[in-house]
Amino acid sequence: LAEIIDDFIADCPVMPMNEVVYFQQNTPNGSFRFGSSSNGYAYQFPPYGPSNDPARQLTESWQTLTVGARLSITWAEAFMRGVRSTAIPDDTLVRWVRSMIEQTRYLTNVAGSNNWLAVETSGIHTIGILFPEFLHTPLWRMEAVNRAQLELNRQVFADGVQKEYSPLYHGTTLNNFAGIRDNELGNRGSFPDESSDRLEKMYEYYLYAADPQRRYIPLNDSDTFSVKNLLADGFSRFPSRTDFQFIATD
Repeated sequence: LAEIIDDFIADCPVMPMNEVVYFQQNTPNGSFRFGSSSNGYAYQFPPYGPSNDPARQLTESWQTLTVGARLSITWAEAFMRGVRSTAIPDDTLVRWVRSMIEQTRYLTNVAGSNNWLAVETSGIHTIGILFPEFLHTPLWRMEAVNRAQLELNRQVFADGVQKEYSPLYHGTTLNNFAGIRDNELGNRGSFPDESSDRLEKMYEYYLYAADPQRRYIPLNDSDTFSVKNLLADGFSRFPSRTDFQFIATD
């Protein structure tokens, strides 16, 4: 398992959390190896620059989409699970934090568009929430909320459909902006009502796009999945929408 995690970190470090949890719980010696790998990886970070900087496409690991997912999901969660572990040296933790801060700076300078931008923005917001003690993180948190508000107006039509016309990309945009809303409201922040309304309409799209088996149609770059979990999430966020609850339950 240590070799698997090394490969994830070296090649495209968006690591499934079940592997992180298993690794942490069952291989304490491996945790040190994981930390050592993170050290080496942190030093490979390319310089950030303008939006046409070729550094952002040097490898799949440093595509802005991947960086955003790394910060908002796996690295942030793995760090919080391992920060008190005696198997991870303090200097590794410091380098880990430094790398996450540098990656966030990268995302604030090199932006994608559409569903990529949603993932990038979620990464920026996550680091802004997790590390409020740093000088720029409150500004990053504010920037992420402002981006979410702007992009929900840019990317999502009035009927709730995301502009790329792909249920998969629609879900990526929805889940990342809804996550920003959750984290912001859960940390004594605020989220624009207009943007919340737009998120609700995005869930409503799945309500009407589903077939009788409660699966959505695989349009464009997409696949077919059940909408039940998506609408269960929608009901948890918008409890007045009992129609979401109806489709989400048997």
